[in-house]
Amino acid sequence: MASLYDKLNSLSTLRKSYPLKFLAVAFLGIHLPVIGLIVTIQFTDLALRPWLAVLIVVGVTLLSSILTLFILRELTLPIRQIASDVERYKATRKLPNWNASGADEVSSLMRLTEDALRSLENSRIRQEDLSMLLSHDLRSPIGAAIGLLEVLPELDDNEKELRLKELQQLMRDQLAFIDVVLAIQKHENISAYDEMGDVSILHSVKEVVESLSTSTKNKRINISVSVQNELVRANQNMLRQALTNLLTNALKYTPEGGQVRIVGRPDYSKHYLLSIEDTGIGMSEETLNGLFNRSFNDHMKGTRGESSMGLGLYLTKTLLSNQGASIQAESQGEGQGSKFSVSLKLA
Repeated sequence: MASLYDKLNSLSTLRKSYPLKFLAVAFLGIHLPVIGLIVTIQFTDLALRPWLAVLIVVGVTLLSSILTLFILRELTLPIRQIASDVERYKATRKLPNWNASGADEVSSLMRLTEDALRSLENSRIRQEDLSMLLSHDLRSPIGAAIGLLEVLPELDDNEKELRLKELQQLMRDQLAFIDVVLAIQKHENISAYDEMGDVSILHSVKEVVESLSTSTKNKRINISVSVQNELVRANQNMLRQALTNLLTNALKYTPEGGQVRIVGRPDYSKHYLLSIEDTGIGMSEETLNGLFNRSFNDHMKGTRGESSMGLGLYLTKTLLSNQGASIQAESQGEGQGSKFSVSLKLA
């Protein structure tokens, strides 16, 4: 903010009104020539030098006009700052931080504009997150569907029927997932949406493990499940998608013949702790620090060269946080495996 504006804000009579500040400066500027004329009449013999009064009044008028325009320009600096910072946000998405403390119309405009820009930025981030969410979590099932369709001609009738049912369930799950994502877009927070309910954690884990049984068999990975059954407060489709992402990651980064342990139990603070631990390639401390960041760009290949967009864990965190859950990752280092722990609210 301009220092002149701050100084005028320190005057109690001008603090709450920007137009009054403007009028006070304009009033002084308009009356400076009058003050100059009064001084001239008081100390000058106009009968002897009448031209001197004219020169003084003209000079004071010009000086006061220039001074008034300069002061008014300084007084409008906060408004020009708002316009400049809004333009900068449009170009760079850098949010302003004005910390407006005044009580007049301009300070109110600053606060409202700052709030509006922050709300807009949050909305833009949510839209980008949803776009990434859809692009990331629709690629895997589409790839799986293509793989099933490619092997169908080589299967016998019984196996073909099983694979078709698997494909049908896969498509239904993804359709339900898209519906929930669209619901988040509409309601912004899934916890305020009526699809939150009491979900059996053991049932959800078993469904996820079963859905990834083909990948498990292909890599000969042993999955052990030790999950104490409880009801947790969650959205069933969103929770299943988050768990699918975590288990898919564990299978992707665990070599053939490795192990994955899924352990779950309630704690003593009305939460349920579920962990997925693998004997895979592990992570460095640097990777751990940026793992859940939106800007994380580490496209690590799986142990069989599986591709990665680098978005899965950030999106998994988004899925969980939208349900009031949290996630953290641990690893002793590269080659030492990884552990992901999810904390869910008990029903």
